[in-house]
Amino acid sequence: MWKKFFAFFGFLSIFKRNRNINDEPLISTADNEPVLSGTLIVPPVLSATLIEKPEPLMVPFTTDIEYLDPSMAIEIPTFLEMVEEKGIRIKITCTARLYKCQVALYAQGRQPIEEVNRLRALAGMRSVYASEASNKVTWTLVSTHLVNFDDTDADNDYSQAFDFVVMERAKAIWDPKVDVNENLIPDYEEVGKIAESFGWTWGGRWRNKDLPHIQKKRI
Repeated sequence: MWKKFFAFFGFLSIFKRNRNINDEPLISTADNEPVLSGTLIVPPVLSATLIEKPEPLMVPFTTDIEYLDPSMAIEIPTFLEMVEEKGIRIKITCTARLYKCQVALYAQGRQPIEEVNRLRALAGMRSVYASEASNKVTWTLVSTHLVNFDDTDADNDYSQAFDFVVMERAKAIWDPKVDVNENLIPDYEEVGKIAESFGWTWGGRWRNKDLPHIQKKRI
């Protein structure tokens, strides 16, 4: 799948990826113990005029930028470079997810653990303990991460958002005040401002703050 992705972007690349699709996506919460779902190093330059439709998503969620809106995906390498220039390293933890996954995530913190794990099993996700099931990890059922390959609307084949986490060495840091580059500015705020420079929306501006969430601006 990645070969096809890089082929239609028309360049040769070197990348390294180590992904376990059965792990939980890292979602916008400082309360959960992170389960790393993959390492992705995106090539430095992308240029494209034709974007090929991605294959249907066969797992509950993915970190692949192939499923990200092409207008965002093409900017990801530059975005990551700008983040690294600030002395910050991040990991993309989720791009697209299926509706069953979203329903299961929305149940966390709202439904009994038995119902949470029933919904997670239906979505093909691992079970969680009571401590994790009690934490709200999403505020909506109508997520900008959702993709739908069953309708005729090609726009629904792409996620309009991605989540990320700040990394310190090999550890994911959810602390909203984390300052890995020690410049007295929270790293999530710095990354959010860089995202906004691309015309994207950063969840840190919302009433219910979602610091690790970046999405395409709605028109």
